[in-house]
Amino acid sequence: MARASVDPSFTFRLVPLVLRLLEARAVPAPERARLLGLLPAGAATAAEVSAPLSVIAGFLQQAAQASPAPSLGLELAGAVPRGTYAWLEFIARLSPSLEAGMQAVSRYYRLINRGGELVPVKRAQQVGLEIVVPGRKGGWGRELNEYTLALFHRIARELVSDWAVTRVWFSHADPGPTARRALQVFFGVAPEFAQRTSGFEGPAVLAAKALGSADPALLGLLQAQADAVLAQQAPLAVLGQRVREEICARLGKAEVGIEAVAPALGLTPRTLQRKLKDEDLGYQALLDGARAQFAKGYLADPRLSVSEIAFLLGYSELRAFDRAFRRWTGASPMAWREQSRR
Repeated sequence: MARASVDPSFTFRLVPLVLRLLEARAVPAPERARLLGLLPAGAATAAEVSAPLSVIAGFLQQAAQASPAPSLGLELAGAVPRGTYAWLEFIARLSPSLEAGMQAVSRYYRLINRGGELVPVKRAQQVGLEIVVPGRKGGWGRELNEYTLALFHRIARELVSDWAVTRVWFSHADPGPTARRALQVFFGVAPEFAQRTSGFEGPAVLAAKALGSADPALLGLLQAQADAVLAQQAPLAVLGQRVREEICARLGKAEVGIEAVAPALGLTPRTLQRKLKDEDLGYQALLDGARAQFAKGYLADPRLSVSEIAFLLGYSELRAFDRAFRRWTGASPMAWREQSRR
């Protein structure tokens, strides 16, 4: 039986774009609605959606299956509008060099996401970036891995016209010959799969070239603002993320009550409640949110019975899960499963 694993929260900004691409490929409206049902309410028009990584990755995987293409990630990277990532993107474009831009992306990435890290690569005469998602095999999943590296490669080519990668690697499995060829054509090198991380690297001499888009004055202003936001957001994001990850790691395997989770975080239950309250958070809300998102992901898998899902979510009996799911969604688990298939 499948078991829940550490499942970091992930923020995704491309749901409307994915839906437009599916519509352009004549994917029927009922199927698009079913896919949308995997995500939190309002995702169709939201500028960004935050959910467990498994939910976002599952949505993209099923979207790719609904509209077969060599790589949904490559397609998204080619279609995403400039400025989608606001400060992060503009700071990179205003940096003095591509290498400096990569370092800035690594530093400020948590402005838009905490579900993993973007880490600078520097070895021999090569520089680049890699995606690190601690404790999660396959990183962000195929679609997000390929999209992220393809987007950075696209932007790098816009900034340095002769930029070329010398190596690209992915933590997910080989997707097959058709996708492998598409990735090789896009990146210009044969991709590697089933690696510890996902990333790319290219000649340091090209990454050191002065950028025509560099603007030291505007860059300094944006970095000062970004640093201020990071300082303000860090305490809330760190605590909420730690609690959510601990809950996700325990679902289906250990107790998820605050009496069990608080000691794992080095806190007493009372202290954890107080710290969460200081940040306008509540433990039960975090637990319910994690369970609700996991439940939707599990219900999309026809191999799992509702009873098995209840167990995976830490419920001792099916009736308790049924009541909770009705409270979250207004529908029973079976009704929600049937609706999502239509």
